[in-house]
Amino acid sequence: MEHNINIIGYGFVGQATAIGLMKLGYKVTAYDICQKENIYNIREFEKIDLKIGKILPEEGINIVCIADKTLENGKQEVSHLLEVLNDLNGKGSTILRTTILPRFFADHNVDFYWPEFLREKTAIEDFLHPAAIVVGRKNEKRFPFEDNFPVYYCTPEEASHIKYLHNIWNALRIAFVNEFGDNLIKENVNMQKVVDFIFKKEKYLKWGNAFGGHCLPKDIKAYSCEYPEILSLHAAMKSNKIHKDKYPELDKNPIF
Repeated sequence: MEHNINIIGYGFVGQATAIGLMKLGYKVTAYDICQKENIYNIREFEKIDLKIGKILPEEGINIVCIADKTLENGKQEVSHLLEVLNDLNGKGSTILRTTILPRFFADHNVDFYWPEFLREKTAIEDFLHPAAIVVGRKNEKRFPFEDNFPVYYCTPEEASHIKYLHNIWNALRIAFVNEFGDNLIKENVNMQKVVDFIFKKEKYLKWGNAFGGHCLPKDIKAYSCEYPEILSLHAAMKSNKIHKDKYPELDKNPIF
């Protein structure tokens, strides 16, 4: 492949993106301010050239995978992301993967917004075999990896809403199934028999585990802070907490 691919931020999204693109035949270099562990315990990790410190590439396709930060009140803190984007300005094309609220794109330009839909436990497999990828852009510029994936084009703002809708919808369904199941269990009804008919036996839509992990709680918190009129988001967070408190033994394996 003729492109130099630079991954900025080498956490779980950065590593999955780097290793996935390397498996597709691209030359990949990763950048992070500190040494990173091999999250996926995969031998390809050693083949990625990792540059450590406050250094950034001078050219190429720069894929920014810096983790988003949500404060306790739900506000997003983007100062570090903006610093990196400013430093990359004029040094090749920039593709943003960081989960970011839609209003960000009113004041800040990137060539493409490519939100990730990766599950932490299966991120590399998810990266390599998506049903489609969502790419936000403000013009008709061709996405560099269009030949590798089926692409759903939209605006950056639309791509951001799609990302949040995806995670929030999963969280809402999990919270509702748990509440629904509580009542069926009281009546000695086979709750899973009921749920499986509706949700086609999706493994995360079973009564028991609350939603957790890194993504779903922070994304609901950020989106509900931005759009407080969506009352169901607050209800889902409250329902999830009540469920975890009610069944602490199930909280050891949160969904997502």
